[in-house]
Amino acid sequence: MLFPISDDNRGITTTAFVTYALLASNIAIFFYQIANPAFTYGYSVIPQEITQGIDLLEPVAVETDDQILEIPQAPGPPIIYMTLFTHMFMHGGFAHIVGNMLYLWIFGDNV
Repeated sequence: MLFPISDDNRGITTTAFVTYALLASNIAIFFYQIANPAFTYGYSVIPQEITQGIDLLEPVAVETDDQILEIPQAPGPPIIYMTLFTHMFMHGGFAHIVGNMLYLWIFGDNV
């Protein structure tokens, strides 16, 4: 995998306020997500919630080859379709957010 270290921004003369706002909001929401695991379960996209238009509140049992796993659920936003927006701010761990924010920092001002 290649890690970008910079890009050519000689033609850009404005400040990327939207990029800075997205960086700050992603980092703030990530730390909130770590402190409140229920937030992750409620505000991430779950296909069944979107296709049926309901908010799953009870744990869901999933059967694998040799065991039954329970997937926790939590209340989401009042309008369940808002998770199509809020899921963009969810990250799976420190490596995930660092990688995403690195690319946003380098390439976000070009957009």
